[in-house]
Amino acid sequence: METRSLHSTDLSKTEEIKPPASPDLLKKPKKPWRYQLFHFHRSAESRLISSVLDRSPHPRKQPQQCHDGAMYAEVQLGMGQTLWRSRQVAPSTIPADGCVDLIVSGDRVLLCGPQTRWIAAGASDSTGLLGIRLAPGTASALVPMDLPAVRDQIIDAQDVLSRSAIPLCEALLRARDSSDPAAGLSPLASSDAPEPWVPQIRQYAVAGTSARKAATAMSWSERTLRRHMLASFGYGYTTLRRIVRARRARRLIAGGTPPTQAATIAGYSDQAHLTRELTTLIGMTPGELIHDPRNG
Repeated sequence: METRSLHSTDLSKTEEIKPPASPDLLKKPKKPWRYQLFHFHRSAESRLISSVLDRSPHPRKQPQQCHDGAMYAEVQLGMGQTLWRSRQVAPSTIPADGCVDLIVSGDRVLLCGPQTRWIAAGASDSTGLLGIRLAPGTASALVPMDLPAVRDQIIDAQDVLSRSAIPLCEALLRARDSSDPAAGLSPLASSDAPEPWVPQIRQYAVAGTSARKAATAMSWSERTLRRHMLASFGYGYTTLRRIVRARRARRLIAGGTPPTQAATIAGYSDQAHLTRELTTLIGMTPGELIHDPRNG
């Protein structure tokens, strides 16, 4: 979830569009997790969670064989819904993208809640991973759930999804071994466009509009904006802005723009501010991005 292909949901284009954490309201798995484990960075502490998502800030042709033998391919299913398959042969850093993913792992489907922090992922097995990525603000239409409760968590999908999502999960499991997984999943993908305010608020985030001005433009109070954001995105507007800005800065630096200039273009107060945000959201410093071989 460019080497982490920022999927078709590129946060820095106009279509771009990867707050305090809410209490953990979810049940803990009763059995030890048996899927690929990786560390989820949270300030000074880390939690063990699972999955390998391969996304990057640069659009890529499908499928693409990466420099280290990794593979990533994706296809659009519906509005804001992307089917992806990846194979990761070495540990990688997965930037925050604000998306929700449903991921096949063994004989179960995992739900990766809205991702607002970077993830350090291990290698996948030889079969790789298959999943559906739901763009920021679009998940609730296909799989209604309490998004803030699953933010930055990966759990068994059956623990949080309603019965209406069972056909999609079953189709995703069947698609794992299919040569054309999209064929069985496309009919289940929602063709409904997101609520009109969703793409509009994403455009405000891309433009760097403040929460106050964005709320005013929507004829809402800031409290109303936050309520809508939590229900449809799983996090607040300020978090969306931070994710968009960090991914833009990442693209700039990966493309050869000096960090100081990238900080100015992306809207950071200075390079120190840029470094702090990239470390939190991207999992790499500007210097590490410059020397990342995946940018070649």
